[in-house]
Amino acid sequence: MTVPEHPDPSACDSGAEPKPSILRDWVIPVGVGLAIGAGLVWAWNAAGLGSPARIVRGAFMNDVEKIADRWEPFNADVEESLEEEIRALGKDARERVLQAYRGVEVTPTDPWSLLRKLWLGRILARDPYFDTASLLRICRDAEAPVWDRRAAAAVLCDVLGKDVDPTAVVDVLLAWVEDRTLFDHGQPMMRVKTLIHTKVFPPDSKPRMVAALRAIASGKGGPAAPTPDDERLLEGDRFGAILELGGVARNDEPMKQMLWDIALDESETVTARIAAVRAFSENGIFADADKWKLAAEAKAPQVRQAVGENLQHTMDATFDPVLAALHADAFELARSGSVASQVQRKRPTMLPMMDVLVEDHSVAVRIEAVNACGAFKDHDEGTTPSQRTGMLLRIVESAGDADEVSAAVCALKAVTGRAFGFADGDIDDRFGEVRPAALAAFMADPKGRADAVRQWREALPNAVWTDGDRRKAWEKLAKHADPENVARAEALLAGREPPKPAGHGNAHEHEHEHEHDEGDGHDEGDGHVHAHEK
Repeated sequence: MTVPEHPDPSACDSGAEPKPSILRDWVIPVGVGLAIGAGLVWAWNAAGLGSPARIVRGAFMNDVEKIADRWEPFNADVEESLEEEIRALGKDARERVLQAYRGVEVTPTDPWSLLRKLWLGRILARDPYFDTASLLRICRDAEAPVWDRRAAAAVLCDVLGKDVDPTAVVDVLLAWVEDRTLFDHGQPMMRVKTLIHTKVFPPDSKPRMVAALRAIASGKGGPAAPTPDDERLLEGDRFGAILELGGVARNDEPMKQMLWDIALDESETVTARIAAVRAFSENGIFADADKWKLAAEAKAPQVRQAVGENLQHTMDATFDPVLAALHADAFELARSGSVASQVQRKRPTMLPMMDVLVEDHSVAVRIEAVNACGAFKDHDEGTTPSQRTGMLLRIVESAGDADEVSAAVCALKAVTGRAFGFADGDIDDRFGEVRPAALAAFMADPKGRADAVRQWREALPNAVWTDGDRRKAWEKLAKHADPENVARAEALLAGREPPKPAGHGNAHEHEHEHEHDEGDGHDEGDGHVHAHEK
């Protein structure tokens, strides 16, 4: 029996092809495929199997690479644990450790890849492998991948210290510093500085290093910065380069002039100008008093702050008028920094305006003023010791800021040798502060606080700072250069609650918002290879 080609005539239209349909041919199949794919991904993740790409990659890893794949940046506990696992593999794993090191590709998509590579390199160079020879060969091999060579040079400096062979590492490190496609040169400069400190760095390479730093410090010729994060990285890199050049400027007049050009240029970035001020201060370059005075009058308030804070590193009395002027600056951190510097320099220039300083809207300024009261307890300039202890007693009695009360308690202890209301050991004399638990208890005990003030008044019978004295201080404050001080004074004079200060920092934050954490910005590179780096 023959089966008809089309048993159901309705299944075709006189033999014609079905008409194309976007819904039938594309939307439905694609939608179904996406749904199935999403379901599979959900099921995979729900089962805790990790990413498919990672599973596939893991199939081709050696045992060291699999351990290193669990490394995490800035997690010392994980790092130590993984190191122990790798070392436990024994000396026979040396080749696999080397393979793992070379297998880490430093790429923009993995910003921590350089740190991972350095970590593996240090494992390779230390017990039980001690394989600095392989790293040395990589470093000397001009055909080796650039990041293999750079990481090898860094590791050799870290591990061998003053015994490192400069002929193997210096050219690699300097080429790294010269690479203007990078956003951060902290890693190579950290090693170059170590070589200089240990007297391993060849003197004839210094001009090349200075030229590379000068190029970075110029702020020209670097990579484009399409995002704010990019801009911050470049500014931080430039900050570090300018700081490094301060050491050169000690004996190089053209370099000194270049840094002064940066510091005094109102069109320059605040970060670069602060770096130049710090470069002078940290390298003892204070001969140009007139230029320091110009920097103290900069339009940018953070530059004035930098001057106020960094002049603490010289005892030259020439700078007393510069710092005294900053005590009344419109920027609160310029005021607090300059007072702190004069306390450090043992110059009581703030005492004549102490009545205004202790009424400042900024707690940072008030605390530095209180510290000065303790430091210059026997001086009569402008205000008397009795007036200043009267100010301190009012603060302990009624101030609402715990840090301010802590400073006043320490200042009163400096004056009287007694700490009423506190037990032995409650005050840390090294740092001039009350221990947190004792301070919290004191602030929470109005009766105990009042009793402590009473005992101090008995010990200081001449201490007096009247309501009339305070009102005169508010009248001066009403003419202050800082609008927030004016608003505070006007409110107090009218018997109103003063407005809360906007604030630019607190008593323990005299940092510049663009500065690196500690040091010079090139001490601790984070190993980033930014999205535009090689």
